Amino acid sequence: MSERVYARQLDKGLWQWRLMGETGEWVNDVYHTGDATALTEAMPKSTTPINMALIGSEAVACEFEVEGKAKKHLAKILPFELEDKIIDPVEELHFAFTLKDANTASVLYLRDQVMEDALAELLTLKCDVQQCLPDYLMLLRVENGATILYEDDMVLAHLDNGKGFAVEADLAPRIFADIAEQHKFTSTLNLVAENAEQLSKLRSWLPEAWLESSVDGVTDTPEDANDLNPSELNESDVGEVDASELADTENADSESADINAEADLTESDDGSSIETQSEVINNEGGYWAWVDTDKLTFELNLRSGKFSRQLPFERWWKMWKIPSYVAAAAFVAAVMVTYVEYLSLASQQKTIREEIRTVFLKAVPKGRKGDEERQLVSLLKTGNTKTGQPTNLMALLGNFGSVMDEHKGITLSSFRYNGEQRQLQVNIEAKTLDDISRFKRMLSAKGLEPGSPRSTKKGDVYQSRMQIVEK
Repeated sequence: MSERVYARQLDKGLWQWRLMGETGEWVNDVYHTGDATALTEAMPKSTTPINMALIGSEAVACEFEVEGKAKKHLAKILPFELEDKIIDPVEELHFAFTLKDANTASVLYLRDQVMEDALAELLTLKCDVQQCLPDYLMLLRVENGATILYEDDMVLAHLDNGKGFAVEADLAPRIFADIAEQHKFTSTLNLVAENAEQLSKLRSWLPEAWLESSVDGVTDTPEDANDLNPSELNESDVGEVDASELADTENADSESADINAEADLTESDDGSSIETQSEVINNEGGYWAWVDTDKLTFELNLRSGKFSRQLPFERWWKMWKIPSYVAAAAFVAAVMVTYVEYLSLASQQKTIREEIRTVFLKAVPKGRKGDEERQLVSLLKTGNTKTGQPTNLMALLGNFGSVMDEHKGITLSSFRYNGEQRQLQVNIEAKTLDDISRFKRMLSAKGLEPGSPRSTKKGDVYQSRMQIVEK
């Protein structure tokens, strides 16, 4: 478990907060009051997670019956299923839900603008808000019991998992009367207020059905409990409560919270078990003495949907900004060095090309500029041929013509003479392949050496290409 900050919104721009350590206990006996800037300055690190408690009167908790097939599409259909029970347009509301059991969903909803404004105060200061709930759902409550807090003319009630409310004190009696039949408590009913007078007033608002089925428990009255009253804090930007008494309150409260979660059972004369009455316990204290720090993974979370956490790109950028600048500078420097080397090598290549061209023109004064290497290679090949020997074109043509005179079935289409290879290339036509073969044998008899003919048939004649040299 890591350190985290519990921050409660009291009003727009006004917060209370307390730091919880890695062991899951409060770091000290002091909670603070101030604006969002003071909150962030009091955090151990800028990345310390925050559990945010919204103003309870702004958020509504309710339950919704869910059919089996509707569970897959609950996020889409939920706003429209509750539309008839809500005054505000569902398009302007933010919903969060979780399945309480197979057929029941616990739902929280509030206006988008309220959620956006509350988050904006902390997110603009780069805070990591991980969990968000109405303040009344963060009150410690035993199983099958409830916790009701009267503080600063507001009544906060945590009645069941995912169920509760926060209303002005004047409206509390009417609300309790309306829900008297819906909630039956078989365990501890914790009443929390700043002093005995307020506890008595809070008790008077409770339905008779709750009190008739309960017995009175011990009243916990720590000394100087009024010192924990947030309304008496100094209204400066940052207010601190030196609440050494708060530890005593918490110890007493934790003792009352350790009551068995199941309904107390006693044995009758005939050996059967009967259910005893629930217990009402009065506790003098404030909100921070009853914050449930164990429910860090509470399934309901208003920090979901369109208000879910985003990847901390800005925080990552702050961490990697300097290394990124260094890497970018190194890359630019490497590119510049490479470019300078390229320019240097290009200049050297240009100088070498000029030297090659000068040498080439000296060797071949009439040579043309461009691709000097290929021209030199061609000249060297030409120099190795037998250019000093007289041409044998006439001899080749004389022998070739005499053979054609003897073989009347051959027609000369074209010829070409290659002086370098002293070779006569001819294209001939014949009616049959046998004529071409016999013509080749007659050339050999005349002292010529014909190459293998390449013959193709076009129409009624065969066309053949043949290379002829002297033996």
